[in-house]
Amino acid sequence: MKIITWNCNLDFLKKVESALAHKLDILIIKECKNLDKLKFDSKIQLPAALLWNGKFSCKL
Repeated sequence: MKIITWNCNLDFLKKVESALAHKLDILIIKECKNLDKLKFDSKIQLPAALLWNGKFSCKL
C-alpha cells in the first residue's frame, strides 16, 4: 500500500499529475482549496473517492 502526504501550498493543480503518477492508494494533501472549487484537467484520472475536510475557505 502506498500512502503519501503532501503540503501542496495551494498549488495542487500545477503538481497533481506528478503525485498521481506514483499510483497511490492514499494521498493526503494539506493546504488545498475546497474540492468544489478545483477544476481538474480532463486528462487527469480522478481517484475513486475524494474527501475534503476544513473549516476555512481561502479566497485567491
